[in-house]
Amino acid sequence: MSDKEFAAEPNVWDRLGTVQKHLRVARAGVVVAAAALRHQNADRDEDIACVLEQCIGARLEEQIEHIAQLIAPGPRPAETDSGDLPAPVR
Repeated sequence: MSDKEFAAEPNVWDRLGTVQKHLRVARAGVVVAAAALRHQNADRDEDIACVLEQCIGARLEEQIEHIAQLIAPGPRPAETDSGDLPAPVR
């Protein structure tokens, strides 16, 4: 999806769903790359695979889960006039 198409989506919740889909694709790429590195079994490939999984894949998964919670069915926080998400409550 291009930036133009993304910007044309009607609301922030639809945009979050699109971001989530793209993060899932990126996460799948990390899984495939890590598996390929392990299969090669070269000297440093295991280390690189671990970095991919722990530093990139895990962060992607966290963001996917955060977005899933935001866009889950049910009551949603009110959108602001600008269409942005309200500030998180801490």
